[in-house]
Amino acid sequence: SDFDHLAFDLEQSLSVEGFETALNAPYSGKGGGGLIYSIHRHAKTVDVPFLELEIRQDLIEIPERAREVAARVARALEVFRPGALAVD
Repeated sequence: SDFDHLAFDLEQSLSVEGFETALNAPYSGKGGGGLIYSIHRHAKTVDVPFLELEIRQDLIEIPERAREVAARVARALEVFRPGALAVD
């Protein structure tokens, strides 16, 4: 299955939280080549939706900033709460 729409939903939600977002940049695991092993091993084999989120180290280098970033990411992930999105 293709879950790109989930990535677009999260990208928008993260942008609302003030994050700079870039899908599949500077690299992508979509082409295979051994990238994102866990997704291929644990999600694709059972057709479960998956996303990989990468956060720059400088945004979380001190505990206070890490907590702030965690709270913002948690709010952005609310987009996946049941009932948060209209079903196609």
